[in-house]
Amino acid sequence: MFEDAIEKVSASMRPVHTIMRKYKDQTIIPSSATLLFINDEGCAITTRSFADMLIASSQMEKKYARFREEKNALKRDWHYEGKLKNLEAAYGYQPETPVQIRSVFIDCVDSLSGYTCHKHPQYDLAILKFNDFKERKYQNHAILAKYGNSVRQGKFLCRLGYPFPEFSNFQFNQETDSIEWTGSGKMNSPRFPMEGMLTRFLADQSGKYGIELSTPCANPRGGGPLFDERGLIYGLQMANRHMPQQDLHLGICLHVDIIKKFLDYHNIKYYTA
Repeated sequence: MFEDAIEKVSASMRPVHTIMRKYKDQTIIPSSATLLFINDEGCAITTRSFADMLIASSQMEKKYARFREEKNALKRDWHYEGKLKNLEAAYGYQPETPVQIRSVFIDCVDSLSGYTCHKHPQYDLAILKFNDFKERKYQNHAILAKYGNSVRQGKFLCRLGYPFPEFSNFQFNQETDSIEWTGSGKMNSPRFPMEGMLTRFLADQSGKYGIELSTPCANPRGGGPLFDERGLIYGLQMANRHMPQQDLHLGICLHVDIIKKFLDYHNIKYYTA
């Protein structure tokens, strides 16, 4: 049912690989997210929660670099442990505190000077625009549904993303006390589709904002698209919901009309059908 649509939508999707480590823990935790490109100008949509993580990771890296510099300057005498504890307290570092997050965009563009980010003030949505690239590596742009209300209760839709971070091209560098990407190991993660029946539309004071599905999202904060058998985009994965009374696990996607309004507000070109 969705075979051709998956191939079509995949051409406008790219994964983002992320690695994270905590203070006093050399274990590296991998994760992945999805970018959905909506034009040929390097503009993609994803979740605001993922964009928040991207922005916070830069400040986190700078903070930990300052901490390491001060830590390395401590004199190794019998006062060292006490001074180190004071330094850790000053930086707010506990054993489980994340101190490094690094991400890499997979096959998006040839090179870039950075990106511009627009975060939705209310919903879990963000726009990323890649700056100063010469060649795009994603194959096509997504097509958004022109009429978001054209789907009805009972319609089966498909979600697609990269929920399983199977890449392994990273390591902990003991000498530099840092996580880093390597040129060896597995560098890809598989795409994963999941279908669901449209059970309800969700609304708040602003109006209709979401699509509820009969099955949960595999990676609700990953930003994967929701589409029909033609490959038209009707939403973006956003959250899961548990209904304890009926022991139901449901998926929530942000409605395409919210996405289009946000793109219009920032004068971002997109395509509909």
